[in-house]
Formats: sequence, structure tokens, C-alpha cells
Amino acid sequence: MGKSIIATNLSLVLNRPHPGSVVLVDLSLQFGDVAALLAMTPDGSIAEFAASDGGMTDRHVIQQALTLGPQGLTVLAAPPSPELADYVTTAHLRSLVAELRSSFELVVADTTSQLSEITLEALENSDHIVLVTDFSVTSVKNTRLIMSVIGVLQVDPERIVVVANHRDAPLAGGMDRARIEDFLRHPVAAEIPHDAAAIGGSVSSGVPVVIGGHSSPATAAFERLASALTGDTGPESSAEQPGKKRSRRRLGFARD
Repeated sequence: MGKSIIATNLSLVLNRPHPGSVVLVDLSLQFGDVAALLAMTPDGSIAEFAASDGGMTDRHVIQQALTLGPQGLTVLAAPPSPELADYVTTAHLRSLVAELRSSFELVVADTTSQLSEITLEALENSDHIVLVTDFSVTSVKNTRLIMSVIGVLQVDPERIVVVANHRDAPLAGGMDRARIEDFLRHPVAAEIPHDAAAIGGSVSSGVPVVIGGHSSPATAAFERLASALTGDTGPESSAEQPGKKRSRRRLGFARD
């Protein structure tokens, strides 16, 4: 299970209390997987902004490019062809996010694993940065390297949320949660359990595990992660409190 699977499932959980409040942006611009994981045929993509005369400030172009996905989740897909990725700049991204933040409660950005200018722009301007690692030594090492780069950007460490992903069944010699936390010098906010049958079936069908209609340890883990990110601690905290203004936030995903 990779970061895009985590991003799509988490976005759906975050969208539950207020359907239509979350937009998921696929910033893996060359080979984005979000639309495929949701079995969607996108109405448009982020590449359309670079080609539009009005640029990113054209609200009509943005609305036309968005696609309504399952359970009211809004999606902005990656370009349909890899070569179109080069036309999307950091200036485009800044204007796009400013517009999306005015329309949605949460903007979730699924970035590429490479530290490109687009990825760094996304991470630097996210309210929370979700770093996904598995339990291998190499993955955890790469996560620490990414954290060092984020540190150079002077990002508050409290904005970093580490997720430990059991991509495979536990192997001898792999790291455990305590060793990962010690090596990264940062707490692990959530573990996503190995659940090959449920996750594999969800990818094949294009129906994310959190809406697949069956109980799964992975579903429970996504719900705990959503609560950790939003600060919700129970059913009553999921509902909007009278007189309380809901903040508009942005989550950025990255991995080793």
C-alpha cells in the first residue's frame, strides 16, 4: 500500500462529516494514480490551468477541471499525459491552492516522492505534512533525509505527521515502531496494518477500503489518522459546534 492509497482513503474519511468539504489534488503530475484508485474518468486536470488565458486566477477554469468523486469527495486529477506536467509551475500551484482554500474546508495534496519544486512548494505551504514510511531500514532512512530537507525550509516539526505503513507482512530484521521513532526522533502518529486482501481488492475494484462496505483493520487505522490530523476525539467533535468557525487547512503527502 502506497501513499496515494493512503491519501485517497484518508480524504474520504475526512470528507465524511461534511460531504463536499474536501478536495484531493493529485500532484504526482507525471504518473498520478488518484483517479485510477477511485475508478474515475476526470472531467479535467491541473494541466488546464497552465494553458488557460486567465491562468490560475480563473475560477471558472478551476471549477471546470474539478471532478466529483465518491461520497462527495472532489478531485483535481493529474495531467492526462506525462509531458504536460512540465507546464505546471509553483506560481500556478500557489494561485490554485489559494482559490481552493476559499472553496473547501480541507485541501489534500498527494505529491510525488521526488523532491521537485512542486513538491517542496506543497510541503512548505501545508498546515500538516504527512510523511509515509514503511518498516524497512532504507525507507526510514529516506524519511529522515526528507525531514532534514523540511528542516532547512524552517517548517515547524509539529506540522510533520509520520505514518508507518505495513506495506508487506512483517519480515525478520525489519524495524518496529519504537526504533522508527528513535531513528527519526519524531513520534509515529499512526500505523497502517498489513491488510493485503482488503487493500488489494479495493485497488482492483476502484472502491477504496473505507467505503467498501466491509470491516477492515486498515479502515480503522485511516479513521484514527483522520482524528489525529483534525483533533477530533469522539462523535461529538465530528459535528460542527454552533458559533465555531471551521478552519481551512491543507495537508501534504510525501514519502521516501
